[in-house]
Formats: sequence, structure tokens, C-alpha cells
Amino acid sequence: MKKSMIIFVSVLMISLMGCSNSDEVKQNWVFTVTTVISVTPAMEGYPMTSTTTIEKSNLSSTEADAELKSLTTTASVTSGGFTMTTVTTATKEVKK
Repeated sequence: MKKSMIIFVSVLMISLMGCSNSDEVKQNWVFTVTTVISVTPAMEGYPMTSTTTIEKSNLSSTEADAELKSLTTTASVTSGGFTMTTVTTATKEVKK
């Protein structure tokens, strides 16, 4: 009984190790990147919004999450009494 239990646990451990994240399915992804530029105090024409689409191929879900994180930023610059803030956000979805 002990011997069969040791074999069972060994097989279970080996099969679990074989199912790592490195075996994630690679897919094609579409990232929608939105950039909003605002100015304080208010200035005509702001906030200004632009949207762009980026396609990336052969990425796992983990790699797509890392790409998503790298596309998300916030930056502010102050000059001449005005503060310009740029906020870039992104979303991802599997390309259909």
C-alpha cells in the first residue's frame, strides 16, 4: 500500500510540474490605447483625446498583461503657469 501511494504521489507531482505557465497558449492580441491630454488652468481645445489600436502577435496572456502595463502611463509638465497632464490607458482583447 505504501509503495503504490508513493508512486501515485510521484506521478501526481510530475504531472503538475508539466502544467506550468510556460505552456500558455500564444494568441494574437489587439490593444486599444487611449491618451487624454488635459491642461490646468483650462485652455481651449483641452482635454484632447486620441485613440489608437496596436496589434501584437504570438503573445501569451502573461506577456499580453506585461504589454498592457507598459502601455499605461501618466506624466505631468508645468511651464508658464500651466500644467499639462498626459494619461495613457490601454485595454486588451484577443484578436478575432
